[in-house]
Order: sequence, then C-alpha cells, then structure tokens
Amino acid sequence: MALVVKDRVQVTSTTTGTGTFTLGSAVSGFQDFSVIGDGNTTYYTIANGSEWEVGLGTYTSSGTTLSRDTILESSNGGTAVNFSAGTKNVFVTYPAEKSLYLDASNNAIALGTPASATLTNATGLPISTGVSGLGSGVATFLATPSSSNLASAVTDETGSGALVFATSPTLVTPALGTPSSGTLTSCTGLPISTGVSGLGTNVATALAVNVGSSGAVVTNGGALGTPSSGTVTNLTGTASININGTVGATTPNTGAFTTLSFDSGYGSVATAYGCRAWVNFDGVSNTANLSGTYSQSGTTVTVTVTDHGLIVGNNIFADITSGTGVDGRYVVATVTSSSVFTYTAGTSLTTSGNITLVRSPIRASANVSSVADLGTGEYVVNFTTAMPDANYCFNITNGRDTGGAPRIIGQSTNTPTTTALRIRSISDAGADANSEYVCVSIFR
Repeated sequence: MALVVKDRVQVTSTTTGTGTFTLGSAVSGFQDFSVIGDGNTTYYTIANGSEWEVGLGTYTSSGTTLSRDTILESSNGGTAVNFSAGTKNVFVTYPAEKSLYLDASNNAIALGTPASATLTNATGLPISTGVSGLGSGVATFLATPSSSNLASAVTDETGSGALVFATSPTLVTPALGTPSSGTLTSCTGLPISTGVSGLGTNVATALAVNVGSSGAVVTNGGALGTPSSGTVTNLTGTASININGTVGATTPNTGAFTTLSFDSGYGSVATAYGCRAWVNFDGVSNTANLSGTYSQSGTTVTVTVTDHGLIVGNNIFADITSGTGVDGRYVVATVTSSSVFTYTAGTSLTTSGNITLVRSPIRASANVSSVADLGTGEYVVNFTTAMPDANYCFNITNGRDTGGAPRIIGQSTNTPTTTALRIRSISDAGADANSEYVCVSIFR
C-alpha cells in the first residue's frame, strides 16, 4: 500500500454518517478516484455546505469506496463529521499539516525527526562523523584522503590490512634501493659464486659450473680440469674417465668406460649380474589357513581360532570375511589361551564377524610371484621371471622364530629349478619348525 496524491481528482457522493464513503462519478473536468490505485492511501477533503472534513483515507476499487482512516481537520473539531443528507464533493487535497514550504525568509521549515530509513544520494553530510556503519578508519580516510589514512581504512574493514581487488591493478615498480637484511628466496640471476651468503668458496665455485653447448662440463668457458678424488655416481654414456688405473678401459687413465657394472635388477638378460629375486615372508603357518570369529571394541580385536599356535609378538595377516573390521597385517598383543588371542587395530570400531588368518603372506618381494606353504617348516618360493638356468646361488635366513629357539634355514633335498626354490626350516633339535620371518635372495 502506497500514499498517492494526484491532481484534479474530484467526485460526488451521497453517503451520510461517519463511516466509509461510497464514491460517485467524477465531476466534469476532473479525474476519477481510480487514478489513486486500488488499496493505496491518499489525502482527501469532503465538503457539504458548512460540513467539511480533511483526512487520510484508503481507496478500494471494489465498491468504489474511500475509508476515512485519519482525520486531520474537520468542521467537527478535528473528529469525524456525521455528514447529513445531500450531495457532497469528495476530492484529493494536499493538507497544510503535511506540506513542506519556505518561510518568509525563503528558508525551508524544520523537517523534524526523520523516520528510520536508508539515506541515499545525500550531499553535504560530514562523512567522518555523520554516516553510521562506517568504521572510524574508513570515515577518516573518506573525510581526509591520504596514504596513511588509506592503510587505516583497509585494516579497519578487513582486519588484516590486505586489499582484495575485483580486477588486477596496474602496479608501479618502485626503486628498491639497498634492501634490509633478510632471507632471499625464489630469486634468479644471482652470481652464485659470490652472491649467496653461507656458502663456502668451494661450494659456490662448484655451483657456478655449467654445461656447454657440446655437452662437455665447463666452468667459465674452460675445461673442468683434473677433478679431486671422490666418489663418482650416476655416470652414464661413454665419457672418458680416470679411475686411478685400468678398470674396463683400453689403457690406464684413458679410454672409454665400458664394462664396470653391477646389475641389481632381475630382468631377462642372461648375462645380468646381481640379485635376481628376493622375498621376505611370514613363515609361521600350518598347511591351511585358520578360520574363526572375532569381536572388536575400540581398537582391541579379540580372535577365537582353535589351536592358533601363536605367541605374543607374532605377525598375522587378518582377512575379515564378515563384519566391518579392516583387513591387514597385525601383531599379536595378548594370548589368552590356545584358541584366543588379541591384536590392536588401527581403526576404532564396534563390530564382530568371521576372520581367516592367511598363512605365509609375502611381506615384500621382487621377482617372486608367490610362496607356497608345504607344511611345518617347508616352503616353495616361485619366481615371476624364470632364471636363465638353475645354477644360481641363494641366501636364506630367518628373522625371528615362533618359540625363541634357534632355527637352521637352508635348501631342502629337492633340486632347485629355474622357476622355484624349495627351502626348509629346522629347529636346533633337528625337527621341522616354522620361522616367523623368512628372507630369501637369489644371486646369479
């Protein structure tokens, strides 16, 4: 609902009493009240001879009525007039009580106290004190712009003094002069040999060495000269090198560096040197995996498996087959009985279900596809890439046994093949026995 005032709006009415007026047709030469708009308010005058009333009313198009909401002045002492019979003139007016004007000295009359609202497009206000919602730093800068006041204004608004621009500004590069002491980072173009503090003379000189266009190592355009003694690493290609004697070279101190190598890989080249396969696996097992149940409360997992044969400190690999437990390798924390033990999980849960203890899991390996558990103390290591022949050497050790007794690890009576090596673990008493950790390496 809005307050609307229009020019030359006048109609007639025959309504009597103090209530809402039903409006008639417009007087000749005037507009109808419909120009006020349905539901809008307007200032009105009702005149009937000596009876008159000025007020604020609401026009309603349905029924063509005008309510008499607020009486400003009237022939009844400022209250609603009880209009008598007769034809009244009803028209839009501009009451003196609601008007703004200049006094005899051409000064605007006092506005009084404005209602609360948002002031827009105003001029002449003292910015530093007269605008609410501005921080003191912002107001000070707007009143007296300066670089120092701008810094205060930015800090006042952001709390950090950092400006955020909608688009990238164009910045002027100032002359740096002599920088103060500090740490220089991510800088290019410095003369390394002289310009970096904290480097010894030899280190700075070495860093200044670059590579010429021909690929030769040069320093300041000259040959590197005779290097001092040291360890040469990651050397590739056919560059000449002095290794204090003939090592794969045609003559002492000269020639192409050719055959000095140690191949620690395990590729398919028959002439390769070094370790061709290795594996570290858990040897604590019987022929079959063990299955049972578990329950977890927090990080403590209680496992029930008949005749598990484990002791505190043993490694296990848990395969959770039901419940929300997490598969993984764990260490036996407590042993309650031959059928019950606990371990500590990495995730806190409340769950239970079925579990399988996987036998002889590989902990780490290279060129080993699997380890077969043949029973107590016997295993077969299967190679991913076959050896060129079965004339290889091997080393077998145990990291820790299951009962604290010594173990003797060695090859079984079976002949090694190009695809597998069978090994055996024997206790100091001469009987087959499991070892908790078994390490095997193959050399050729």
